[in-house]
Amino acid sequence: YLAWQPVWKAFFDIDPGVPLRRQLRAVEAALQEHAPEHLDALPLLDSVLELDLTDNDFTRALQPQDRKALLETVLVSCLASAAREAAEDGGGLLLVLEDLQFIDPVSMDLLERVVRATQALPVLVLLSFRPPDAAVQPPPDTRLQSLPGYLQIELGGLDAPGTEQVIRAKLAQLFPERAGAVPAALIERVTGLAQGNPFYVEELLNYLHDRGIDPRNSAAVAALDLPTSLHSLVLSRIDQLASTQQLAIKVASIIGRVFRACDLHDYCPALGSLTGLKRDLAELDRLGFTPLGSPEPELGYLFQHLVTQQVAYESIAFATRRQLHGQYARFLEGRYPDRLGLLAPQLAHHYVHAEVHDKACHYLCKAGEQAAEAYANEQALDYFRQALELMPPTDRDARVNVLFQREAVYDLLGQHAPRRRDLVEVDGLTAALDDRLLWRARVATRRAKLESDVGDFAAAQASAQAAIHAIESHAQVMRQAPELLVDAVLLQARAMFQAGQAAASQRHLEHALSLARQKQYRRGESNALSQLGQLHWHAGDYVAAQGLMEQALQLVEQAGDARHESYLRSNLGVIAKAQAQFGVALNRYEQARRIARKIGNRSGEAAALNNMGSACLVSGDFVQAAVYAEQAARIFADIDEPVQRGFALANRAEAHRELGQYSQALDVAGQSLALQRAGGSRRGEAIVLENIGLVEFALGQNEQAGQTMAAALSIAGEIGLRSTEGSTQLHLGLILTALGRHAQAQQALDAAGAIATELGGALPALEVQAARAEFLLKDGGPQANEQALAALDTLLHTLLHAPTDDTNAPCLPLQLHRTAHRVLVACGDPRAASLLARARAELRLRSERIADTTTRREYLLVAEHQALAEGAPP
Repeated sequence: YLAWQPVWKAFFDIDPGVPLRRQLRAVEAALQEHAPEHLDALPLLDSVLELDLTDNDFTRALQPQDRKALLETVLVSCLASAAREAAEDGGGLLLVLEDLQFIDPVSMDLLERVVRATQALPVLVLLSFRPPDAAVQPPPDTRLQSLPGYLQIELGGLDAPGTEQVIRAKLAQLFPERAGAVPAALIERVTGLAQGNPFYVEELLNYLHDRGIDPRNSAAVAALDLPTSLHSLVLSRIDQLASTQQLAIKVASIIGRVFRACDLHDYCPALGSLTGLKRDLAELDRLGFTPLGSPEPELGYLFQHLVTQQVAYESIAFATRRQLHGQYARFLEGRYPDRLGLLAPQLAHHYVHAEVHDKACHYLCKAGEQAAEAYANEQALDYFRQALELMPPTDRDARVNVLFQREAVYDLLGQHAPRRRDLVEVDGLTAALDDRLLWRARVATRRAKLESDVGDFAAAQASAQAAIHAIESHAQVMRQAPELLVDAVLLQARAMFQAGQAAASQRHLEHALSLARQKQYRRGESNALSQLGQLHWHAGDYVAAQGLMEQALQLVEQAGDARHESYLRSNLGVIAKAQAQFGVALNRYEQARRIARKIGNRSGEAAALNNMGSACLVSGDFVQAAVYAEQAARIFADIDEPVQRGFALANRAEAHRELGQYSQALDVAGQSLALQRAGGSRRGEAIVLENIGLVEFALGQNEQAGQTMAAALSIAGEIGLRSTEGSTQLHLGLILTALGRHAQAQQALDAAGAIATELGGALPALEVQAARAEFLLKDGGPQANEQALAALDTLLHTLLHAPTDDTNAPCLPLQLHRTAHRVLVACGDPRAASLLARARAELRLRSERIADTTTRREYLLVAEHQALAEGAPP
């Protein structure tokens, strides 16, 4: 976060000249004012404030991705609060980040987050960068150009009048006692050499000043042989310095653009006394080479321009440069022994250039670990790559450790091919290691996860079994890694479950749970309980699923694992929804959302919102469902998760359809479909196509609806999405019934009924009953009415006897009420009047939830709703 540190130090009013406790009070006060809900996240600010803050219980338990996400959330919250305050006073905020060509990936992530979060606020972010060498690093503007409100202003060379302005201003600064006209010859010559570069202009005039030449003396200027390139000009100026000043600027260039006087003196004794060095630095400041950056007691300087540092650095002989890098690295180790972890990137850099490979490898590995802990994954991969390149092939232990860590980073990034390569290399290296059996078990466990992640569940089971065998067959390995055995068994159970072997999966999960409790491995215990809960949930045993997940929840709460807690609370919400406990479900989802917000997990927050929308859809609160889905879609768009945004938009489209807003439903569904297809989500594509087919059916476009529904059914069948396959068969049966294609309709409804029986669940079975009754009425056989009535046995009982004041009752589609009413009327059944009264009461109750009059009117104009309201005959 180097690019951001000056911004946040200024924002939090950090004064390095006061004691740490006073600096901390300033930070706490700012957090209390701008982000009071995030006070316990204060230690995370260390990475942008450099205050050496210690983790508290809350931040210590955070996972790497949550540390990064929460830090960004805190900073953005503070910035947004300050911007709103500034707006109240008619002002705004200006953030300036310079030299963006050197920006690190996490700083760029924060920049994107800040820009997207402050679009509607008076915040201007001013960035400067030089086009880099594309062969060395990608230009930063490739990510910047996608940001909202981005405007790039390319600064070309100054024109002649602009150059003349710079010349006159610089001369007034250098020769204040010599006012008067500036010779045209001088302006012409400097302009010709500088070619529009203002720094070149200043350095040319500095060059004249250094030599004591009066720029208004045309003859002296004409006789002077001026350097013809910026590099040679800066080098000429450095060569004119006193020997001690030359040594100081060259030795300082080793440290970097910013350096402290005491560090410079202490790492290089050849510079002489500190008093003499300070005199030399003061002169370099006066001459414009290294202006003062911070006064005493932390006397610091910075190179006026990157070119100056580069020229000074390149003027050092290679052997001397290598020696100085080594000296500075050893100085840092001795001066800051308690901060070697934080200094690892710097130490790695200096030892690499010192060609001290063992030390370089050590600190590159540390820097990689540090980057991984900060969720700076691309940086971590780069550090690990450099370490592996410098490591001798014979150092197998070190290589195995680095490869294993790198594979874990690739796992986080979902890059499966390099994961596989690293595991193959580790496997090849372990044969010569003393603890090869342990490493083989580790590799087999990681392979099991890899194969499961890519969907090869048979290979995942085989790898997990190999890991289990390697651990259980060797007592030493069992002693070394008891927790690894639990993880391997859990992975085997997961692969079995994903392969459809539920019974075998349950046995392994129970074994893993027993092992975890025996070894007091709490994370393994909570994972086993969670997976068992999912297994029971999918089997329809919601009571058992809830009990297991609540046990897991208790364990993760004790461990402070907020991410896992949010995940479990969300799953408990799903279980509550499946039991038609909609109020409980919404409460669980809201708890998951609050936790996700607290730890900065925006993806988790959006997922919880989308779940809340799903619960509202099932409970009949369609307006609120659309609101939650839109909020989720906005967050998914902000964090660039297009497929998940597509799922949120699918929920919103369904809400619009239920409200009778068919044009909006088609528009939003079209957006969702494009996102699902671009992201390769076949499941999402099937779900959206089904919804589009239902809209087309509602609009009377039956032929088109049938084609769309058939496309959804084809995808669902292809990928084994049984619940969607069942619902599309049902809806296809209804469409074919309306088209009069009775044989095909009956075939589709039979398939829907079989799937409903297979999967269980009350609502699909009731919908199949209603669809069969519709088919029989349309078929019009001699006993069609009586057969239709018989088909509705369970549905009629549900509609006529369900409590009218049960807020947790499922929101049965009003189409089911309408179908049942038509059948009863056709059969002359006296229950028709009672059913119609109940249906009208339900319609009234649902419409009263809709505050907006236009939306309520659209809802009541839905064909089925209008027919119920008017009591129209069949």
